[in-house]
This record gives sequence, structure tokens and C-alpha cells, in this order.
Amino acid sequence: MPPCPRKITLGASLVLLLAVLVCAPLHAQPREVWERYKIAIIAGDGESPYAKAVEAGAREATLPLEEEYYLAITLDNITVPDPSPQAQRDTLHRAFLDGYDGVIYSSKVRTPLTDEEITFLAKHDIPVVMVDSSIPDASLAAVLTSKEDYVKLAVDTLISHMRNVRDRVGVIYPSSGKLRDASRSEIARRLIEQHPLLEFYVPEPVDASFRSTYPVVVKYTEEDYGDELRGWLFLGNWPLLGGAPMPWKPGEMVCVAMDADPRVIPYLASGQVQAVVAKDYVAKGEKAMQLLIEKIHNQKDPEEKWFYVPPKLITKKNLAEFQTNWTEWLKN
Repeated sequence: MPPCPRKITLGASLVLLLAVLVCAPLHAQPREVWERYKIAIIAGDGESPYAKAVEAGAREATLPLEEEYYLAITLDNITVPDPSPQAQRDTLHRAFLDGYDGVIYSSKVRTPLTDEEITFLAKHDIPVVMVDSSIPDASLAAVLTSKEDYVKLAVDTLISHMRNVRDRVGVIYPSSGKLRDASRSEIARRLIEQHPLLEFYVPEPVDASFRSTYPVVVKYTEEDYGDELRGWLFLGNWPLLGGAPMPWKPGEMVCVAMDADPRVIPYLASGQVQAVVAKDYVAKGEKAMQLLIEKIHNQKDPEEKWFYVPPKLITKKNLAEFQTNWTEWLKN
């Protein structure tokens, strides 16, 4: 005979029912929220693709902060296409008028903002964190990449791919007279000249444009009859922005560039460029959001005024992830 079905007593039924009633709300109840905050993100250089990565990092930081402090955080991109000083000031005023609790100001170009605009917001308890730009004294903090670390990663990567013989390294940087360009060149020269088997070599002055740079790279590569030129260091990404292939086959020349963005992908994929150094804009966005919430919610000022995020190296090994991330960021 088959076994008789087990009878459930009234007491057991009540226990089961009580368990269901107790457990159900754990799944049905919404997450508890103690405070709600609105954060504005502004790209000072208009619709910059780099600012998209900063925004992505800020959004990634919101969920952990919401869960830790029982918050609901709204992040709005209120960037305007016009990068003029007046347009930037108007956008900051909009952040005040629309009731935002904090601002992330992201810009790769020199900010037109002054202490006056930032102080106005600070007086109304709206802190501003600057990302990748100069910092007015009134802002809460700045999140940057160390110039020394940025150039050093490029130089170290280039050296690691060079032969262990005396070689000449062609260095391309714009003769713009800008402090950033001169600073990169000075750091690169110092680091390369510290290596006993490498020679720092600048072919000729160029503008920060593909049209000016590409013919110089072709000319000096093809005229290197003594086979002394074994590497190129581009202190920017503009030599890779024209779409034309480099004048060497993969593996024939070592090439490292700076300022990675989606336009360098074909050169890395083909192997004509071994690596491109990138600023970690996602990490910068995350840090900026963390600093703002600590100030807004916990009334905690940052221990420092300057925060430095280490650079990243983009190679063939992590190129797929790099491409996927940028595809996702640029959709937003």
C-alpha cells in the first residue's frame, strides 16, 4: 500500500501561515529611505565624451551610497553645449534655482569659473567637486590625475617594450607653449634620459593635429636608415585621430600614446600601437560622488583638497572591455 499522506495539524498550519506572513514583507517592502538628494553634473567643455565616463562613475557610486546611508540619490546631467564662461555660470545658477544639493563639475579644459560662482553655491550649502580641472578655492575638492604618474606610466610602458640596446625614442608633443604640453615633455625627457640605453629625440615641432603630425612620423620613420629609431612616444592622442595606418607593420616599431578614447581602438587592435595611457574617469566620477555625499549627508569635509586617481593602461588584453564600456557610456 502507498503511504498515507501526512496530516497537517492546526498548530502546524498556524506556524506555516505565520512564517509566510513574517517573511513576505521582507520581499515586498521597498528599501527604507531616510534622505533624498539631487546631484547635478556639469561638463564644462560641453558634451565631452570624457564627461560621459565621469557621469558613469558617479552613477555607479550612487547605489552603494544609497544602501549604506539609506538614501535616494538623483543624478541629473544639466550640461549645456555652449562652453562659454557665461553659459557655465548660468548653468551653475540653474543648479541653485532648481534645488540641487551638490554639483560635480567636470572639464578637461581650463575652467572659466571663479571663486565668486563657487562661493555663491557654497554659501547656500551646495558644495562643488571639480573633476580634471583647475580648482577655485571655494570648491569642496578636486579629483585629478597626477601629471608625473600619467607620463611615467607611458614612459615605463614604452621602455618595457624596447630592446636592451641603445635606441632612439621619437617623442611627439605640440609646440603650443601651453603649460600642460611643456610639462608632459619635460617629465618624459627626464624619465627617458635616466635610462642609459635610450635617447630622447624630438624630430621637429608639430601642432596638436593629425594633419601636422602624421607626415612627420612618416618622414622620420622612413628616413631612419641606421635603424636607430625603435620607438615613438605620443604625448597625446591626436597622431592617431586621422584613421591612416602608422608607417610600420605590427611589431616593427614600439609605439605608446596618451589620452585613450574610442578613436585609438583600431591602432591597438591592429598591434601598431602597443598601449595607450588613459585617465580613469569612471573612478574620478565615483570619488566625486563619494566626497559630495560625505559632505551633504554626514557634514564631513574631505581631509584633503586634492585627490589623485591613478591612470590606467589600455592594451590589446583589455581592449574589449574598454570598447564595451565606452559604447555603453556614449549611449547615455
